[in-house]
Amino acid sequence: MIIRLFAIGIFLILQGSALAQEGPYLSGNLGMGLMDNLDGDDLASNDGRGHFDAIDVTELGIGVVGEFAFGWDFGSHRWELQLAFRDNDPENLTGVQFPDKNPLVGHTRSTTFMVNGIKEIENSSNWTPYLGAGIGTALVDLKFGIQGQPSLVDETHLSFAYQLIGGIDYEVSEQWDVGLKYSFFSVFDTAFEKGPGFAVPAGLEDYEVQYNHHSMTLGVKYRF
Repeated sequence: MIIRLFAIGIFLILQGSALAQEGPYLSGNLGMGLMDNLDGDDLASNDGRGHFDAIDVTELGIGVVGEFAFGWDFGSHRWELQLAFRDNDPENLTGVQFPDKNPLVGHTRSTTFMVNGIKEIENSSNWTPYLGAGIGTALVDLKFGIQGQPSLVDETHLSFAYQLIGGIDYEVSEQWDVGLKYSFFSVFDTAFEKGPGFAVPAGLEDYEVQYNHHSMTLGVKYRF
């Protein structure tokens, strides 16, 4: 009887702990981000006359990432709404029009609003690994040019985006977690109107690039 009551008590405690993990939460992350080189292979023609290889590689420096999220933890998984900011400065440019490396001035920024689904890998420790994915929108602000010359690109573009997430949290208390997170973020379509610095044939108007971003951030999470 005593053993049975003890087992029931342990079960109820565990159940109570599991329930305590469920509910709404707020989280914030801050860290560093690195973009893939902007490989602008094509300036696409709006009149169907083909493409012009104007820029081969734009190198970007390590930048800053900030993320804020409100979500609901269901125990083994959670859903969240996330607002994030990413900022990387361009460094060098090469291409057909620019055969040598050219130092750049400007910025590459994005403001994103995402819906994320996250699956937590349950275990008996205070460490909780997780994997997730998200989809949403990105407002990408791309501006760069060679020092002292007209800008090559200067435009803001709204596109659909997705991200893949992986990380691990450590439970400090019933309400507070700290963690480390990796994110791969990508924008589906980024076609920017060329600036006056592009010397290309008439009718070739859009600078097409693939916006891919990698980040590592430290975060805190507060459960209500």
